[in-house]
Amino acid sequence: MTSLRSAPLPLNMFDLETGEAMIQDLRAEAGRRLDASPHGNDDLVAICRLIFDILNLQEQINQDRHRISG
Repeated sequence: MTSLRSAPLPLNMFDLETGEAMIQDLRAEAGRRLDASPHGNDDLVAICRLIFDILNLQEQINQDRHRISG
């Protein structure tokens, strides 16, 4: 089985802007849900917040890389 990282996608099979918009929508929804239920299982909420922070940091790093390379 080919991993997602190494599987090449032809440009016509994946619309980058649509994918980025979907990611932003999912992140916003996840943020809203985390904010709406801060008193759930404390360990689970902490893990979700850490994952969310990691994803945001990755996005900032990718933006900086794009800015530097451009």
